[in-house]
Amino acid sequence: MEGYTMNDIDMNSLRSYRIEFEHQNPEHIWNSIEDQEFLKNMGGYAIDRLTGKGWLTAAGLLMFGKGIAVRERFDNIRMDYIDESNLIAGGRWSDRLTYDGLWENNLYNFIRQVMPKLVSGLKRPFRLAETGFKSK
Repeated sequence: MEGYTMNDIDMNSLRSYRIEFEHQNPEHIWNSIEDQEFLKNMGGYAIDRLTGKGWLTAAGLLMFGKGIAVRERFDNIRMDYIDESNLIAGGRWSDRLTYDGLWENNLYNFIRQVMPKLVSGLKRPFRLAETGFKSK
Protein backbone atom coordinates (compact mmCIF):
# COMPACT_ATOMS: atom_id res chain seq x y z
CA MET A 1 0.00 0.00 0.00
CA GLU A 2 2.09 2.82 -1.29
CA GLY A 3 2.02 5.94 0.84
CA TYR A 4 1.70 4.09 4.14
CA THR A 5 5.00 3.97 6.01
CA MET A 6 6.39 3.20 9.46
CA ASN A 7 5.10 6.67 10.45
CA ASP A 8 1.60 5.16 10.25
CA ILE A 9 2.42 2.46 12.81
CA ASP A 10 1.29 2.91 16.41
CA MET A 11 4.60 2.14 18.07
CA ASN A 12 2.96 1.34 21.42
CA SER A 13 0.93 -1.43 19.75
CA LEU A 14 3.94 -2.84 17.95
CA ARG A 15 6.12 -2.62 21.06
CA SER A 16 3.49 -4.43 23.13
CA TYR A 17 3.20 -7.17 20.50
CA ARG A 18 6.95 -7.59 20.34
CA ILE A 19 7.14 -8.00 24.12
CA GLU A 20 4.48 -10.73 23.94
CA PHE A 21 6.26 -12.33 20.98
CA GLU A 22 9.57 -12.38 22.81
CA HIS A 23 7.94 -13.76 25.96
CA GLN A 24 6.44 -16.64 23.95
CA ASN A 25 9.58 -17.12 21.80
CA PRO A 26 12.56 -16.08 23.96
CA GLU A 27 15.22 -17.53 21.65
CA HIS A 28 13.72 -16.34 18.36
CA ILE A 29 16.12 -14.60 15.99
CA TRP A 30 13.56 -11.88 15.22
CA ASN A 31 13.73 -10.56 18.79
CA SER A 32 16.92 -8.64 18.03
CA ILE A 33 15.98 -7.02 14.71
CA GLU A 34 14.63 -3.52 14.06
CA ASP A 35 10.88 -2.91 13.95
CA GLN A 36 10.68 -2.45 10.17
CA GLU A 37 12.55 -5.71 9.53
CA PHE A 38 10.37 -7.46 12.11
CA LEU A 39 7.23 -6.29 10.30
CA LYS A 40 8.71 -7.35 6.98
CA ASN A 41 9.36 -10.84 8.33
CA MET A 42 5.80 -10.98 9.69
CA GLY A 43 4.28 -9.84 6.37
CA GLY A 44 3.38 -6.36 7.58
CA TYR A 45 5.90 -4.43 5.48
CA ALA A 46 6.99 -4.85 1.86
CA ILE A 47 9.89 -3.53 -0.19
CA ASP A 48 9.90 -3.16 -3.97
CA ARG A 49 12.97 -5.07 -5.15
CA LEU A 50 13.50 -2.78 -8.15
CA THR A 51 13.19 0.61 -6.47
CA GLY A 52 13.97 -0.26 -2.85
CA LYS A 53 10.90 1.72 -1.81
CA GLY A 54 8.98 0.27 1.13
CA TRP A 55 5.46 0.49 2.49
CA LEU A 56 3.09 -1.16 4.93
CA THR A 57 0.97 -4.04 3.74
CA ALA A 58 -2.75 -4.11 4.48
CA ALA A 59 -2.01 -6.62 7.24
CA GLY A 60 0.61 -4.37 8.83
CA LEU A 61 -1.64 -1.32 8.78
CA LEU A 62 -4.72 -3.15 10.07
CA MET A 63 -2.84 -4.93 12.83
CA PHE A 64 -0.59 -2.15 14.14
CA GLY A 65 -1.59 1.05 12.37
CA LYS A 66 -2.55 4.35 13.91
CA GLY A 67 -6.32 4.68 14.00
CA ILE A 68 -6.47 7.64 11.63
CA ALA A 69 -4.43 5.83 8.97
CA VAL A 70 -6.55 2.68 9.32
CA ARG A 71 -9.77 4.69 8.94
CA GLU A 72 -8.38 6.66 5.97
CA ARG A 73 -7.47 3.51 4.05
CA PHE A 74 -10.34 1.27 5.18
CA ASP A 75 -13.23 3.69 5.48
CA ASN A 76 -15.82 0.92 5.92
CA ILE A 77 -14.10 -0.85 8.81
CA ARG A 78 -15.68 -0.64 12.25
CA MET A 79 -14.12 -2.40 15.21
CA ASP A 80 -17.12 -2.75 17.47
CA TYR A 81 -17.79 -5.25 20.26
CA ILE A 82 -21.33 -5.50 21.61
CA ASP A 83 -22.38 -7.84 24.42
CA GLU A 84 -26.13 -8.37 24.33
CA SER A 85 -26.21 -10.91 27.16
CA ASN A 86 -27.82 -10.15 30.52
CA LEU A 87 -29.77 -7.21 29.15
CA ILE A 88 -31.96 -5.25 31.48
CA ALA A 89 -35.35 -4.10 30.22
CA GLY A 90 -34.96 -1.46 27.55
CA GLY A 91 -31.20 -1.95 27.24
CA ARG A 92 -29.54 -2.40 23.88
CA TRP A 93 -26.31 -3.92 25.21
CA SER A 94 -24.67 -4.81 28.50
CA ASP A 95 -21.13 -3.97 27.35
CA ARG A 96 -19.74 -2.26 24.29
CA LEU A 97 -16.31 -1.38 22.96
CA THR A 98 -16.17 0.99 20.04
CA TYR A 99 -13.73 3.64 18.95
CA ASP A 100 -13.91 6.59 21.32
CA GLY A 101 -10.56 8.28 20.75
CA LEU A 102 -9.00 6.81 23.90
CA TRP A 103 -7.19 3.95 22.11
CA GLU A 104 -5.62 3.45 18.70
CA ASN A 105 -8.21 1.39 16.88
CA ASN A 106 -6.10 -1.22 15.16
CA LEU A 107 -6.81 -4.95 15.27
CA TYR A 108 -4.11 -5.68 17.83
CA ASN A 109 -5.52 -3.24 20.38
CA PHE A 110 -9.09 -4.29 19.65
CA ILE A 111 -8.32 -7.98 20.17
CA ARG A 112 -6.38 -7.25 23.36
CA GLN A 113 -9.37 -5.43 24.82
CA VAL A 114 -12.08 -7.80 23.59
CA MET A 115 -10.45 -11.19 24.22
CA PRO A 116 -10.69 -10.99 28.04
CA LYS A 117 -14.40 -10.16 27.67
CA LEU A 118 -14.93 -13.19 25.41
CA VAL A 119 -13.21 -15.71 27.66
CA SER A 120 -14.17 -14.32 31.08
CA GLY A 121 -17.00 -16.82 31.56
CA LEU A 122 -15.16 -19.86 30.23
CA LYS A 123 -14.18 -22.50 32.72
CA ARG A 124 -10.46 -23.22 32.88
CA PRO A 125 -9.83 -26.39 34.83
CA PHE A 126 -6.70 -26.67 36.94
CA ARG A 127 -4.03 -28.92 35.44
CA LEU A 128 -0.62 -29.68 36.85
CA ALA A 129 2.06 -29.82 34.17
CA GLU A 130 4.77 -32.48 34.17
CA THR A 131 7.12 -29.90 35.67
CA GLY A 132 4.92 -29.64 38.74
CA PHE A 133 3.78 -26.12 37.85
CA LYS A 134 0.33 -25.12 36.72
CA SER A 135 0.04 -25.29 32.94
CA LYS A 136 -1.22 -22.31 30.97
